[in-house]
Amino acid sequence: MPRNTPCRDCKKRRRKCAWQKDSTICTRCARLELQCVPYEDSGTDEDDLPAEDGSTEVQYWLNNISKLQDEMRQMEQYIEQQRIANSNTRISPPVDNVSDSTSIYSSSNTTSTTSSTRKQEELFANNFFLHHQEQFQKRQKIQHQQEQRRQLEKAQQEWNLTVVDGKLRLETGITSIDELMTYMQASLRYLSPFTNFFQTESVRFESSSVNMMIRAIRLVSQKIASRPIVPLPMYNLPVLHDYRAIINQLVTTYFKYQNALYPILHAPTFLKHYQQLEDPMSCPTTLALCVNILCIPRKTIGYTAVEKRQLAEFFYTKCKEMLFDMFDDPTKKFETISVICLTHQYTTFLLMQFTEARRLSTMAYLLCLELYPAYQNKKMPYHMLIMFERNFLCCESFMRTLDMLIEDTVDDHLPTIKHVQIAPDEDELTTQYLTMYNYILELLTSPFMANLSVQVKRILNGLGGELSIEVILRLTDYVKEWWSTIPDYLKLCDDPFHSNAKEYVEKCESKMKLAMFLVVNAVPIVVNACLLKPRKTEENRDVLIMVRERALKDCIRACEDVLCTLKKRFTMDNDMPPMTFEMLVNVMYAFSAISSSTDSTTSIPPTLQSLFYYCFYQANTFFPSGHRIPPSLSPLKALVSTHQIQELDIYERYPLPGYAFISDVFNQFFTHIQSQLHGSPSTNPI
Repeated sequence: MPRNTPCRDCKKRRRKCAWQKDSTICTRCARLELQCVPYEDSGTDEDDLPAEDGSTEVQYWLNNISKLQDEMRQMEQYIEQQRIANSNTRISPPVDNVSDSTSIYSSSNTTSTTSSTRKQEELFANNFFLHHQEQFQKRQKIQHQQEQRRQLEKAQQEWNLTVVDGKLRLETGITSIDELMTYMQASLRYLSPFTNFFQTESVRFESSSVNMMIRAIRLVSQKIASRPIVPLPMYNLPVLHDYRAIINQLVTTYFKYQNALYPILHAPTFLKHYQQLEDPMSCPTTLALCVNILCIPRKTIGYTAVEKRQLAEFFYTKCKEMLFDMFDDPTKKFETISVICLTHQYTTFLLMQFTEARRLSTMAYLLCLELYPAYQNKKMPYHMLIMFERNFLCCESFMRTLDMLIEDTVDDHLPTIKHVQIAPDEDELTTQYLTMYNYILELLTSPFMANLSVQVKRILNGLGGELSIEVILRLTDYVKEWWSTIPDYLKLCDDPFHSNAKEYVEKCESKMKLAMFLVVNAVPIVVNACLLKPRKTEENRDVLIMVRERALKDCIRACEDVLCTLKKRFTMDNDMPPMTFEMLVNVMYAFSAISSSTDSTTSIPPTLQSLFYYCFYQANTFFPSGHRIPPSLSPLKALVSTHQIQELDIYERYPLPGYAFISDVFNQFFTHIQSQLHGSPSTNPI
C-alpha cells in the first residue's frame, strides 16, 4: 500500500513523492533506481540536501557532475565487456536478446569469434576516455560561455533613463560592446511602439509556389504504390559463376565513398567480420551493402545501368529470402534493422516500390522501438549502441518521408535521437561527418528551429503557416549564434551570411567546410522563400512590406552562396558532390517563389541565373546515361497546369525507373523555372 509520508530520498531532495497503485516503491525512486526507504522524523534535518531547484550556480555544477558520472559509468561498462570478451574463447550470450558486438553482422554458415590483446583493450579504453573527456570539455566551455552571457544580461537588466529637452538620455554607464548590444535589444523590445506587434502578432504566410518536386513525387508515389515490380531479364552479367570479386569491389567502393556520408555500418567491426566470411553470399548485411552501393549515381562504380539493375536485383532477392527468416530470430533484431536501412534507396528511389518500402521500414521502426529500452538502459554492447542511434535516426527519417509521399501527412515530431556518439576507432572522415550531423541536429531540434520548421513545412506543402515578426527577425542572429559554436575545421568563415563569404568559398579547399556552408545557407533559402507572400492588413502593411523585401534579398544572397559553393565542389572532383540535388531543388523552389511574387520590385540577377544554369547542367551529367525522358513524352508535362499525371509506364522501360523519374522531374521543374524567368521555356533546356 502507498505510504502517506514521503520516502527519505524524496524528503531530502524536497521532491514530490508519488506512488502508483499496489506499488512498494515511489515513481521517482523506481525511475532513478534508488532504494525507497520510509522517512523517519528524528527532529533534526542535519543530512538534508539542498533542493533540486536551488541556485543556478549549484544546479550548473550538479548537471556537469551528473554528465561526468554517466560517461564514467559508460566507460566502466565498456571495459568490463572487453574483459569478459577476452576471458572467453566463444561469443558471450546476448543481454536481453541483444547480441554481442562481435556478432552484430551474421552469416548463415559461419560464426566468427576473436579475442583482443590486453594492450589493445587498454589502448581502446584510453582512446574512449580521452574522446569523451574532450567532448565533455567542449560542452563545458560552451555552457560557461552561455552562463557568462546570462550573467551579463542579469547584471544589466535595468537602465536609468531621463528625459532632457524632449529626448531620452541613458544615465547608466555602458562599458563594453556586449552591454551596448544588450541595451539596444532591450530598447527595441520595450521602448518601440511596435513591441506588442513584434512579440504577439502572428502573421499568416501563404504559399507563393507549392514545391513542384514534392507535388510530382507525391502524385507518382500514390499512383504506383501497388504496382508490381517488372523484373529485367538476367542476361549479360559481368560474371556468372563467381560473385566474390564483384562483392569485394562493391564493399571496397562502399567504404571508400558511401559509409562516411551515411555511416549505417561500423566499418572496423564489419570489415573484420567480412574478412572471416567463407561465403559472402551467406551474409545478408553484405548483400544489402552491395544493393546500396549499386543504387547511388556515382561514376566510380563502373557498371552500366543494365548491369547495376541486374546485380542489385540479384543481391536483393537473395537478401530478402534471408531477411524473412531473420524476422523470427530475436537475436538478429539489430541486423534486420541495418539490412532494411541499407535497402531503402533500392526499393524507393530505384524501383519506386513504395508499398514494399513502407512495409519493410515499418518493420524496422517497430524493431527499433523494441530495442529502445535496452538502448536507454545501456544494456547493449558499446558498438551496437552507437550504431543503433544512427539506424534509428535513419528509420524515423524514412518513415516521415514515406508518410509525406504516400499519405499527404507532415510529421512535426522531433527525432528520438538528437545526438549520435562517435566511436574512437572510426576513421577521420566519418568522425568529421558525424560531428557535422550532430551540430545540424542540435540546430534543427532546438525549440526555436523546431517551432519555425513546423510552419515552414506547412507553407511548403501549400497549407500556409503563421509566424511572429520577432521569430522572423531573430532567425539570422540565432543561426549565427549556433554557427559560432562549431569547430574551426567545419567553419568556412566567422559570418556565414556576410557579403564577402563567396571569396572564402573560392579560396577554400576543404570539402567539409564547404558542406557545412551549404547546410547553413539552405536554411535562409527555404525559410525566406516561404515569407514572400504575407497576408497584409491595414495595421501591419508597412512593416510586412519591409520584412518581405528583406526576406527577398536574403533569399537571393543565400541562393548565390549555395550555387557558388556547388560550382566550387564541381571543380574539386569528377563525381557527384554530396547534397547536390537537394540544394538545387531548394534553389529552384526559391526561384519559383520569387518569380511568383507579382508585386516584387527585385528580380533575379542575370549573373545568378547563369550560375544556376551552369550548376544545373553539371548536376544533370550525374544521372545514369540514357535515362532522360523526351519532353514530348513526359507524363509530368501537364502537372503544372492540370495538377494531374498521365500514365507512368514509360518509366518502367528504363533499367533504373526511379532515376528516370527523378531526372524527368528535375528537367520539368527546370523548364518551369525558365518559363517563369523568361516568359517561355527554351526549346532545349538541357
